[in-house]
Amino acid sequence: MSCCTDPPDDNLGEWKMARELRKTGIEILGDAPWGTHFCQFYHTREDLLDILVPYFKAGLESHESCMWITSEPLNGEEAEEGLRQAIPEFDTYLGRGQMEIVPHSVWYLEDGSFNAERVLNGWIDKLNAALIEGYEGLRVTGNTHWLEETHWPNFMAYERHVNNVIGEHRMLAICSYALGRCGASEIIDVVNAHQFALIRRQGKWERVTSWSAIAKEIESLARLSGENPNPVLRILKDGSLCYRNSASSILLQTWGVGSDERISGDPYQFVLEALDSAQSRQTELECGDRTFSLTFAPVVDSDYVNVYGLDITERKLLEEQLRQSQKMGAVGQLAGGIAHDFNNLLQGILGHASLLKLEADPRSSVYDGLKTIESAAEVGAKLTRQLLGFAGKGRDQVIPVDVHAAIHEVLALVSRTMDKSIRITTDLAAPASVVKGDPNQLQQALLNLAINAGDAMPRGGELTICTDVVDLDETYCRTHPETAPGRCLFVSIADTGRGIPKDILQRVFEPFFSTKEPSQGSGMGLAMVYGIVKNHGGNIEVSSDQGQGATFKIYLPIVEESGAAALASERGEPVRGAGRVLLAEDEELVREVTTRMLQSLGYQVVAMPDGEQAVDYFREHPGKIDVAVIDMIMPNMDGRETFQALKQIDPGIKAVLCTGYDRNERVQGALDDGILGFAHKPYDLKELSEALASVLNQ
Repeated sequence: MSCCTDPPDDNLGEWKMARELRKTGIEILGDAPWGTHFCQFYHTREDLLDILVPYFKAGLESHESCMWITSEPLNGEEAEEGLRQAIPEFDTYLGRGQMEIVPHSVWYLEDGSFNAERVLNGWIDKLNAALIEGYEGLRVTGNTHWLEETHWPNFMAYERHVNNVIGEHRMLAICSYALGRCGASEIIDVVNAHQFALIRRQGKWERVTSWSAIAKEIESLARLSGENPNPVLRILKDGSLCYRNSASSILLQTWGVGSDERISGDPYQFVLEALDSAQSRQTELECGDRTFSLTFAPVVDSDYVNVYGLDITERKLLEEQLRQSQKMGAVGQLAGGIAHDFNNLLQGILGHASLLKLEADPRSSVYDGLKTIESAAEVGAKLTRQLLGFAGKGRDQVIPVDVHAAIHEVLALVSRTMDKSIRITTDLAAPASVVKGDPNQLQQALLNLAINAGDAMPRGGELTICTDVVDLDETYCRTHPETAPGRCLFVSIADTGRGIPKDILQRVFEPFFSTKEPSQGSGMGLAMVYGIVKNHGGNIEVSSDQGQGATFKIYLPIVEESGAAALASERGEPVRGAGRVLLAEDEELVREVTTRMLQSLGYQVVAMPDGEQAVDYFREHPGKIDVAVIDMIMPNMDGRETFQALKQIDPGIKAVLCTGYDRNERVQGALDDGILGFAHKPYDLKELSEALASVLNQ
């Protein structure tokens, strides 16, 4: 808006001449009077060419002197080429000096700094020279992309003065402003310093004279990055910051950006690489407890890079949880396979030791040696049970279990052995505490966690066990594949001990990993807890820090059943029997020792190396078999398939299923088909005798 709204009374003729209309060459404007001073907001170099080429074409053809002050993103050569393509006689205009293209460094920053008075006087001198040479007037444009934040106040004062001065002279002026470099306050400053503005909206140029609506829109656009909850920055080639939103503070603190507002180090190298290659660069940055993905995006034909940050803390956490789950699953599968083979070896050792003990004199050194062998094998059997527990196998029962009762039993045990300086507190607030599973395994898991907590507090502390009922939602279950949505029993076991360093926190559930002395444990305690919880359809998490104690959180599906089980009682002496047994076992060592064990109990045994041969024998000898002892895992035909085939021949067949694994779906399916007994490998003489006696008596 020009300040010269009323012409002076003594110079009316000159005023009318100054206000004559000129062709702007810009379709949306048409003609405009001398003294018009407006601005253009642009996004791209194409926006500049779209307005300025026809603007200068009209000026040259109207016998005006023209001057284009260039800056990024459009340099002098590109401006000249754009004019040459649109104006056939352009070289003639250029040759006689009617058209000048001058870089901003020469015009605005002649001595390296902006001097408003010098630049303004320069425009008046150019106008006077043009009038002397016979031109109608002066048509100019200046791109302000070069403006630094420190120049802004001085330049806005200059623009307001230009607005007043141009209104009294034969001049047309466009000032070009990059919308991406202007914040809300800068846009308002520019608006107030010009008569009107051109802006492209929805692909079309608009002349804006009513600023109430457009200022609100532009200000809203300018606020977009400021309102972004993720970091947004603009960094110049020299490393200085020309824009940052409030969310960027955490990045700048991590980078150590000081009062000079300049970055260095690795972030600066990313800026340079992005500018040199004209391609985006990506990296991740740890900022305290948050993780950001950063994209350094160079702006075409510019000397700056836009940096866009995305908080990926939650995503990284989910990825780590899934990766950990997959890793533990793979290790568990390996551990389960090793335990299965190891069980078969132990079955041979324990079986033969039991048989030889029956024949040896209890007072002899041989008997003592056999007891030592048996004890060593039982230690090995315990290790395989731990491996199977980690692998999510090894359950002997799937029945309702009251976890509150199991906690009380565990505390009754540990309170007698735990250091008296450790205080034990409970808050068993869960209104429902029955889950489905193996009571012995669940008690073992709780016992291991309680003992582990006690070991972490050698100088005393507090052990706290809490329970509650929680609802697991779909989001939680997506990142914990072993769990299912629904009501769960939540069990928290916390200590105030020495804590677990963050660098090993993700490894505490791995088998054979331990921070204790070798004599203090095998490293299988927490691994077994992990496997037991997973095998019961639950999930276990741990949180800790060095010197801050540790908290283990367990989630187990609740079942609405009563009659929870207590712990299994000790077995008595082997039960002798009589009858004919069909044994189907593919492992030769296990087959031989089981045959001898059965014979020692008084049974007649027919042993077959697989299910198919066992079925063939049964078919060929009707009425000759009283009970079948079937291994679950066999080639060609597994234990369930073998029993189904035997049952087709004789629906009344009685059978005992043997496996080193737990009562999983396959095992439970076989039991549901009618198998009456179950023996968990490696079984001893007592367990095998009880299983057979129980089946034969049914």
